[in-house]
Amino acid sequence: MIRKAEIADLEKLQAFARSTFADTYGQYNTAANMQHYHDEVFSAVNFKKDLQSAFVLYYLIEEKENIAGYIKLNLSPEQTDLNDPDSLELERIYIAAMAKGRGLGKRLLQTAAEVALELQKDYLWLGVWEQNETAIRFYQKNGFVPFDTHVFMLGADSQKDILMKKILN
Repeated sequence: MIRKAEIADLEKLQAFARSTFADTYGQYNTAANMQHYHDEVFSAVNFKKDLQSAFVLYYLIEEKENIAGYIKLNLSPEQTDLNDPDSLELERIYIAAMAKGRGLGKRLLQTAAEVALELQKDYLWLGVWEQNETAIRFYQKNGFVPFDTHVFMLGADSQKDILMKKILN
């Protein structure tokens, strides 16, 4: 089941976000940088602000009442880079390690595209770490093409993301 997250989901969403981010990127980064990122980005204050914002949307995919994955979508002016009112940013998409390979990521990606179309957006865009080849292939397979790069700060470490977009209309 995929549903829009609510303020009541804050603690479960925060714990899941921290866990999946650590599982995905912990081995590539220092403990200090990971902790800084968790404290800064995945704070309860930030999640509460996001969940109450009209410009930020979270969708959860659940199995047996447990979060198996989520997406974070940003409308302008809450987008991280472009702030294009004709677009929707897919800032985060994460699937639990035990749930990978079952098509849940594709379902969440389809949900993001459906939301963008409902909101009459022309395209969906995202940033993906240049070294995450699996994710890059996944996005390309689902119609995304690279169009630029940006710097992503993980703690004190400067990393490069590839910006990718999918035209919807």
